[in-house]
Amino acid sequence: MSNSPVDFDHDDLVSPTGGYLVRWGNEGYLVDPGFAEPSKGDYRLSPNSQLIDAGILVLGINDDFRGRAPDIGAFEFHSR
Repeated sequence: MSNSPVDFDHDDLVSPTGGYLVRWGNEGYLVDPGFAEPSKGDYRLSPNSQLIDAGILVLGINDDFRGRAPDIGAFEFHSR
């Protein structure tokens, strides 16, 4: 069992209603992910998403990223 505090670094907790899923003190943990077209099921990141290059490298998992760092989310952004 870890004695470490909860870590929300490099996560984006999205609520379908737009509210915060998590609050710690006065800090909310929600960034508009900037999905391409979520109403059509397209959860790729749009070019202006704040999640592009905002992740951390996890060797063997996301080491094929493009840009300065991995993107947060299921899909790495690729310009269209």
